[in-house]
Amino acid sequence: MRGAGFCNTMGRLMTIITPQIVPVIFLRASVVGVVAMLAALLLIQAIAVAFFGIETRQQSLEALRPQQSAPEAVALDEAATRSPQS
Repeated sequence: MRGAGFCNTMGRLMTIITPQIVPVIFLRASVVGVVAMLAALLLIQAIAVAFFGIETRQQSLEALRPQQSAPEAVALDEAATRSPQS
């Protein structure tokens, strides 16, 4: 699974889990606890993006593409230059 798929899966998982966790935290720590938990999770996400994210400003998609071996690059370039068949 690639990065986008993994992130999408984790987002969906947290969408399922969060409504189950919030009432428990609310009963133990009130609104302050719930807000603190959500703020902490957002902070963790921001740190992860800052650490693992790549800078994409002023770069083309081709420049962001991972380096590939020569045969793979040739095959991709040939596929990109073919016109769609009607």
